[in-house]
Amino acid sequence: MLSKDYDVVILGGGTGGYVAAIRASQLGLKTAIVERDKLGGTCLHNGCIPTKSYLRSAEVFTLAKNAADYGIEVGTATVNFEKVFARKNEIVGKLYQGVQGLMKKGKIDVYKKLAEEYDEVMVHPDDVLNYDLLEKIEDKERHILLVNEYCIRNCPLRAFHYLSLIHI
Repeated sequence: MLSKDYDVVILGGGTGGYVAAIRASQLGLKTAIVERDKLGGTCLHNGCIPTKSYLRSAEVFTLAKNAADYGIEVGTATVNFEKVFARKNEIVGKLYQGVQGLMKKGKIDVYKKLAEEYDEVMVHPDDVLNYDLLEKIEDKERHILLVNEYCIRNCPLRAFHYLSLIHI
């Protein structure tokens, strides 16, 4: 259970969530993120960043393989997949450490659990029609940002009547 009062609670610590948390903190709001896995979300850990790393490795391989076309003599180009994966892991690790550092610098509290475990002070997407819970939150003038894929697909808009519920 979250014991502190927050001005903004963000459900989802992916690229949208952690950037929103940083901005909220810069605006002087007491901010928390609830993330079930690692900050950075799919983009940082499994999607965009790893893919870009692999694409760059493939590009360099292609350039090396075709170096003779540019008048450059090199040996036979081969791919060492262990090193390709290690390079990707290093890049992701550095970026993840950077995101963690930004949370610390912004004094943003990060909770690594599922949102429904904090139902006394927040709303889980499955519970946005729990009007007793919403009325509790309304009295505290909290803002809750839902910034994960599940919320965008499944949250009914009726909750807007009760609190500042923002999809980004």
